[in-house]
Amino acid sequence: MKRLLSLLLFGIAGLSAFGELGVDVAVVPQAPWNRMVDVWVTLSGAADSTEYKVRLVAHYTGCPADGLEARSLQTEPVITGSGRHRLVWDLWKDAPGLVADDFAVTAEVTPFAATDALYRVIDLSGGPEATSYPSRYAFAAPDLSDDICRTTELWLKRVPAGTFTMGSGTGSNASIAAHTVRLTKAFYMAIFPTTQAQWAQVMGDWPSFFTNADCRAVRPVESVSFARVRGHNGWYDSKASVGTDTFVGSLRAKSAWAGLELPSNAQWEYVCRAGTTGRFYFDGEEKDVVRYARTTLSNSATDDRNQDLTKGTAKVGSYPANPWGFYDFYGNVCQLVPDGAKSANWSGMTFPDLTEDPRWAFDEDKGVVFSGIRCGSAWNENAGQVNSSLRRWTQYLNTDGDRGFGFRVCINAD
Repeated sequence: MKRLLSLLLFGIAGLSAFGELGVDVAVVPQAPWNRMVDVWVTLSGAADSTEYKVRLVAHYTGCPADGLEARSLQTEPVITGSGRHRLVWDLWKDAPGLVADDFAVTAEVTPFAATDALYRVIDLSGGPEATSYPSRYAFAAPDLSDDICRTTELWLKRVPAGTFTMGSGTGSNASIAAHTVRLTKAFYMAIFPTTQAQWAQVMGDWPSFFTNADCRAVRPVESVSFARVRGHNGWYDSKASVGTDTFVGSLRAKSAWAGLELPSNAQWEYVCRAGTTGRFYFDGEEKDVVRYARTTLSNSATDDRNQDLTKGTAKVGSYPANPWGFYDFYGNVCQLVPDGAKSANWSGMTFPDLTEDPRWAFDEDKGVVFSGIRCGSAWNENAGQVNSSLRRWTQYLNTDGDRGFGFRVCINAD
């Protein structure tokens, strides 16, 4: 290991350019016990407000013909403006035990478009006894034929900042008039609702109603209270604190992502809509919902805990993704959000007109209190409940029990 580090320290720096953009690369090792290396990318001629995507490739004797691409970056491979930028690479994860005396790194730097895919991947394979959950960044989407992305890994996709029309003012969402909301910072959201296996990897138990051991791992976790998911201090709660023994609290601590949280109402709808403005994020009518969502499949699963995947909840990712590559916003399970409304009843649920980065439950100066809000529709509801702005009150704050709702997580800017 010491030999590797000394050779990296004196390795030949790579150099590349994009248009008028100047790119210089320097490689510096970190401490010998963590196998990481720092790659410093210096840009010149870059626009101050432009984000750039960085692809690092190592070259050395015996490497693949196209070089070794950095797939285990520990820092976000998106940089902004001219100057010196640090990327951290877990080199030995991509090339275990590598020792080379001609190691060099090149960087391909291109403008980062809002449509470019970037993922944060949290490795949960250490289980509930792990002291930490390693993470990495990836540009390529997960292989959905491999259930690792649903069980021992947690995949979150980058969502750009943006403006959208939230609410509809019609149907089940009559209390939320259509209004413009601006989200000022990019964030990451899980591409699936949290699964039973992911819950077990963090919390160490299997609390869901559907218990068929042959398929429960890839189903969404359900029947968990808001108190276990994130923490809750009473019927009304305007506190932003997260419980240390909850799923969100445990995952936040072990992954070292301080911004890990449930998505806000606005974030959830923004990603669900994925740039669309109608009732659905697909081009169709209510009769087409069955192709895009698990709804009204069968209520016979109500009393059958051992139900297979033909009834009850579906394997996450079974239905087509929305235009931004996220799954299961319609059907399967409703999803909890941490901010709420001014009244804890069906008819009186109203929301303040906060138009920039709204997180209603946390805006105590505006007199907003938490009332248990869930977004989306569930497997045991009809197609008429499906729309991109649907949200409702729920009573399961401190007690488990509703097999129709679960949750997904997001990571906000640290």
